[in-house]
Amino acid sequence: MAVYIHWLCLCVHLVYPDTEVPPSNIPAAVIAGTSRLDLIKQYFCCGFTNPEIVLLLFVINNIKKSLRQLNRILNSNILRRRTGYAPEHIVKNYIFNEIEQCIGYRSMWKRLVNEHRIRVPRDKVLSFMKTIDPEGVSLQKAH
Repeated sequence: MAVYIHWLCLCVHLVYPDTEVPPSNIPAAVIAGTSRLDLIKQYFCCGFTNPEIVLLLFVINNIKKSLRQLNRILNSNILRRRTGYAPEHIVKNYIFNEIEQCIGYRSMWKRLVNEHRIRVPRDKVLSFMKTIDPEGVSLQKAH
């Protein structure tokens, strides 16, 4: 337990030397007076790992939760990382709208996850991009 606390303190010092200023990829709504569950959902949707969520809750919001408590909260609210993907037709629509920008499938996947909050596996994004624009994908592959 002492090692875990030491690790958290080291992470706070290395990653967030100025603890008053939250990291830039956290939405402003997270910092405002929202409930504990809403904060956890926002951090989860931002893509933080569970130890990082515990750390952010403690450093930024002054909420003390253990990793085990966080796992219970995530499980009870059905927040999982490898299941619960978006329906295929929604993903295809977003890819069809974003394909004009000539980006690779990893960048497309990252954009879907971060900007549109759509959960989808990367291999599905690649297969959808191949069906929508096979020439563009082959050009991206050949650089």
